[in-house]
Amino acid sequence: MSDMFFHRIFRHGNDILLAIADKELLGKTLKDNDIEIVVEESFYGSELIGPEKLIELTESCTIANIVGKKAVTLLADRGLVDRDNILKIGDSFHAQIIKII
Repeated sequence: MSDMFFHRIFRHGNDILLAIADKELLGKTLKDNDIEIVVEESFYGSELIGPEKLIELTESCTIANIVGKKAVTLLADRGLVDRDNILKIGDSFHAQIIKII
């Protein structure tokens, strides 16, 4: 089975915020020095999607918060995340996308 990702969509005015996490990270806390990210279902959702849907949703959102090596790498490989802006937190990755319209 291909990689799966938890996601949740938040809408506020014209903005669409997409929260994405690698499946295996839900419920975990990522730590590195002063950075700590708690990968909670309340933010990252409980619905699983595959890689193609992840790419589709990322292309259509205005803001994205992405956590996990698989999701960040997939989106970087597609040119949707700038590799220079990827944070390494512990053994995982974190990236954000903000599209100015």
